[in-house]
Amino acid sequence: MSYNPLLLLSYAGIAGLWVGAQVIDIPYVVNLMLLVTSILYAACHWSLTLREEQALARGESPPKEKDENGNDKESDDDDDEEEEEERPQYETLTSKDAMQFPLLGSASLFGLYCAFKFFDKETVNLIISVYFSLVGVAALTATLGPTLESVGPKFLAKEIRMKHFLPESIGGKSPWVFNVSDIFALMADVMVTVAKSLDGPIKILFPRSLIPDAATGKLEMSLLGLGDIVIPGFFLALLLRFDAHNAKVDYFPTNVHASFPKPYFHSALVGYVLGLATTLYVMIVFQAAQPALLYLVPACLGSSLLCAVVRGELKALFDYSEEEEEEEEEEEETKDKADKKKD
Repeated sequence: MSYNPLLLLSYAGIAGLWVGAQVIDIPYVVNLMLLVTSILYAACHWSLTLREEQALARGESPPKEKDENGNDKESDDDDDEEEEEERPQYETLTSKDAMQFPLLGSASLFGLYCAFKFFDKETVNLIISVYFSLVGVAALTATLGPTLESVGPKFLAKEIRMKHFLPESIGGKSPWVFNVSDIFALMADVMVTVAKSLDGPIKILFPRSLIPDAATGKLEMSLLGLGDIVIPGFFLALLLRFDAHNAKVDYFPTNVHASFPKPYFHSALVGYVLGLATTLYVMIVFQAAQPALLYLVPACLGSSLLCAVVRGELKALFDYSEEEEEEEEEEEETKDKADKKKD
């Protein structure tokens, strides 16, 4: 199996910068640029696993295993039925969800502004810390749950169901489902987070210098919001999957190290780096904080559109969609309604 050297370099860069920044005075601009680029490169390539999930959700099956003679192994009917029942439910970010982002984001931002304006800062940070603790436990459970179930005691996998009467938009679907391991992790994580009164993990801090400020006794920090990485990251990951689609990369098995042409991903990644560099330049020159997305959004969009124009694939880029099944269902519903009206 061949490996993508840039992906391995990204892993090494993330670990090396995190460790090195603790002991070496790395210029924060260099630290920020290299760390964010490494995170984006690695995360976007791991998003290729979504292509396999999409294929499974469409009912496609991975190729059958071969026997010693190179023939397909026969499978029992019961196994086929079990695979059909265990077909994953694939969820995708729809165009409706994307259109709601500015509204929900603005409402959340204004809500936080009011909270910090009219309530005690420590109390607000405590609430945010508890919230992110719950989200973190859910994320860790989804990531480590299968491993714990396979190697850990069986009682850790026991489910506990709890009904609630909150609206689904607030409390999610009822009942809540917990594992015993969730409860232990939740108690430990909440206690540690509440005891330390940490701010919510919504930003990455970069020390400008390892020497504390003489007046405050604290390190002077620069920060980049996670939204400035995640939101463009969604777009870059989509472009990488578009490149894989154009290159007709196999859905099975998923190989994040697969080698194929990536013109759209690379052009948008270069655009992101240039947009981030412009943000830092303006910030340093004018000595004022800058909204990074103001520079990142046109840089990423412009670079990908320019790539499409040069390659003559503008229509293909705009036509690419990962919500085909939902669109087909809507078309069928529209046809059914039209047929009923005729009758």
